[in-house]
Amino acid sequence: MDKKKEPMKFKDNILYVSRMSKSAVLPTRANNNDAGFDLYTPTAVTVNCGKVEKIPTNLKMAIPDGYCGMVCSRSGLAVKDGIVSHIRPGIIDSGYRGELIVVLKNEGDKDKHFQAGDRVAQLVLTKIFVDDIEESKELPSSVRGEGGFGSSGK
Repeated sequence: MDKKKEPMKFKDNILYVSRMSKSAVLPTRANNNDAGFDLYTPTAVTVNCGKVEKIPTNLKMAIPDGYCGMVCSRSGLAVKDGIVSHIRPGIIDSGYRGELIVVLKNEGDKDKHFQAGDRVAQLVLTKIFVDDIEESKELPSSVRGEGGFGSSGK
């Protein structure tokens, strides 16, 4: 008789991460209250001026149900070197179990060289607050109403 494998039980407020190689670096935070976890490149890589590069992390992760991950630029890299997340932000759904790839664009004026173990982006986890969509002929009113682009400026 075949035994069915029990699904893994997850602890609350834990991000489960698996390394795909010995050179993979687990995400870290400089301070416990930081919103983002730094993501690292496991190998040396260059992002040429004006180009887009896919940077592997050699990490897989299980983002908790009800959350999503957002891969965002690191502010220091963006300001100093023009290195930004090309997909702003890159969304990772909780059901995805493949390798986390960081897509960077060099908007600076010189090539950027990263060594293995350098921080390249940050991962921010956020709660998904909407469970479903319901069509409605009427919407609740708001102060802004249908005011569009520039409507709140003076």
